[in-house]
Amino acid sequence: PRGAIGYTNLALVRMMQGDRDAAVDNARLALGRTNSDGAVAMAAGTVFEWAQLEDEAAFAYGLAVSRDPGLVQSPFWGQNPVRYNLRQRAVESS
Repeated sequence: PRGAIGYTNLALVRMMQGDRDAAVDNARLALGRTNSDGAVAMAAGTVFEWAQLEDEAAFAYGLAVSRDPGLVQSPFWGQNPVRYNLRQRAVESS
């Protein structure tokens, strides 16, 4: 892929295939290719969360929240206890 969205999509596909290493690598590449796309950051955070990389997930979610503060109120955060705890860390890092 040439851009952040391509790497994001690849990361999500690799996550669905259960390929942790490839999913994480592509999520990192996606984050490295954007500085303004909150959707890319949220997707990368989801991959990191799935891979149990909570520090990276909190960082990515924090980027997303900094781009769109309204995300703080999203029901997304209540979907599981880990994500609920990551919400506070994301807010603090945004």
